[in-house]
Amino acid sequence: MASIGRSWEILRRNVPLSPGSKTTRIVDFFTKQDGGHGAFRDPASVNFAGTYTHPDNSTATIKLLPDESGLFVSEMHSGWADFIALMATI
Repeated sequence: MASIGRSWEILRRNVPLSPGSKTTRIVDFFTKQDGGHGAFRDPASVNFAGTYTHPDNSTATIKLLPDESGLFVSEMHSGWADFIALMATI
C-alpha cells in the first residue's frame, strides 16, 4: 500500500464476523487529515481513485470530489458488512 504525505489518523474497531456474531475481528481505518496538501490531488486521483475488488466479495470505491483537496471513500464492503454504514453508527 502506498500513501502520500503524512498526518494520518487511525481508527481501530472490532467488527462482527457475521450479523449477530459475538466473534469479532479487528479492522483498522486509516484516514488522512487535510493539511493543505491540495497539490497531491491530481496524482492521488490518477494513482488511487477507482473501485477495488477482491474475490471474497469485498469492494472499496475511492473518488475525487469536486472542490475537495483529497480522496473520498464512497463505498466499502467486506462480505456482508457495509463499513460506511458501520462508521456512521460509531
